[in-house]
Amino acid sequence: MKRQKALSIVVKNELNNLDQFQRKLVLKAQLETIKTPQWFITDEWKSVPLWLQKQFKLGHMARGITYNQYNLIISVWLHDRLKAVSNDYLLKYLKNINIQTNCIEGNPPLLQSCPCCGYKTLSSLGNYDICIVCKWENNGYDNTYGIDDMNNPNHSSLMESRFFF
Repeated sequence: MKRQKALSIVVKNELNNLDQFQRKLVLKAQLETIKTPQWFITDEWKSVPLWLQKQFKLGHMARGITYNQYNLIISVWLHDRLKAVSNDYLLKYLKNINIQTNCIEGNPPLLQSCPCCGYKTLSSLGNYDICIVCKWENNGYDNTYGIDDMNNPNHSSLMESRFFF
């Protein structure tokens, strides 16, 4: 099975397992994530209808719209969070939901470790990507440079952010 298809199955299953409270939490997290400039140029974001893009760019959800109408946004968020999982993880997940496949074709993207939390969430270092785990905006500060320096994007030093993470 192609990696993209396996990932789509996992995302769809995860989406179906979210209750309304979890959906609300995901949408709130998504509002924070999409405030980053690089988010608006992703292929996933471009697949979202313009009316929904505008709503999220303004930082709020329309009243009276059910959370199920936000499934596409939640799917984009889940895909972003799961894009780097290993093929072994995908195989085990698929097996657990009774989908049999012998292998996953394709490789996960190579991600860099966040200097703050250590999770592999960044496509590159020093390009102001925002970690989806700890929200550190990666401006190039790391263990060898600027660990104690206060920096503008994060309003704290890397050492302080690690402590509070």
